[in-house]
Order: sequence, then C-alpha cells, then structure tokens
Amino acid sequence: MAVDENFERFALSLQKEGEAGPRSERASPFYYRYEVVNRLSELKPILDDLYASFERERRQQERINKAVVQEREKWEKRLAKERQNRWLIVFVIMFIAVLFVLAIFMSP
Repeated sequence: MAVDENFERFALSLQKEGEAGPRSERASPFYYRYEVVNRLSELKPILDDLYASFERERRQQERINKAVVQEREKWEKRLAKERQNRWLIVFVIMFIAVLFVLAIFMSP
C-alpha cells in the first residue's frame, strides 16, 4: 500500500489468481492488480474484500486440518487394534505350544 505526498490518494497492490482454466494454458498463474483510490472510504470495501478472502482461506485450512486429524485418529485406532490382535494371536499360539509340550511329557 502506498500513499502519495499529499495523502490524497492510495495505491493498493493485490495479487490475484489469473483466469480460470488449466495452468498449462496460462502464461503465469498470478497477476498483479493495482487499485488506486482517492478517499479512505473507497479503500474500506477493498480491504474488507481482501479480509474476507483471507477468512475463506483460513476456514478452508481449518477444515483440511480437521479432516487430517480425523483421518490420523482413524488410522491410529486401526493400528492399535491390529497390534492388539497380533498379540492375541501370539498368546494363543504360545498357549497351544505349552499344552502340546505338557501333553508330550504327561503321556507314558
């Protein structure tokens, strides 16, 4: 944001996404748009729009973070259950082996 010497005009530089379409069709993905306003009252809607776009991005990132946490919890539960089942199988096999050894020693 820049202000001229008399504090009469403001220039605000915004970086916006280019036109819709595949990236390969665009020369560059972003272009700069300069807004020049003569009064602070003209600057307020521009800043409000910019703030709203930041809020949308923040909410989107929060949704992504929440989905990642849920997915991580789901996989941690699956891995814990798998680990528990693996130990159960090991104990069953050990129990059968002990019974087999006892059966061999107890038979005359």
